[in-house]
Amino acid sequence: MVEAFLKRTGMTPSRLGRQAVRDNRLVAQLRQGRELRTSTTVRLLKYMSDVEGPPSAKRTRRDPSKAKNAAARPCARPRQRSGTRTGAAR
Repeated sequence: MVEAFLKRTGMTPSRLGRQAVRDNRLVAQLRQGRELRTSTTVRLLKYMSDVEGPPSAKRTRRDPSKAKNAAARPCARPRQRSGTRTGAAR
């Protein structure tokens, strides 16, 4: 479960342990057979669920052309350069 979480999120093992339970050796020790207390397991699972969130909360990129009133919005014009540099010594 922890390995799958690390793979999905790209988080380093030490960061997961440090952020979840303030133990940067947690994942390495789990890999070596460490067993967790119930309270540590609860904290770890809560942290992992908070990071990933529910499936419906995942952000998706929206297509701006499908937004309401997309045609009615004015196009943003890029700023024109004045030709002078600010802060330049002469």
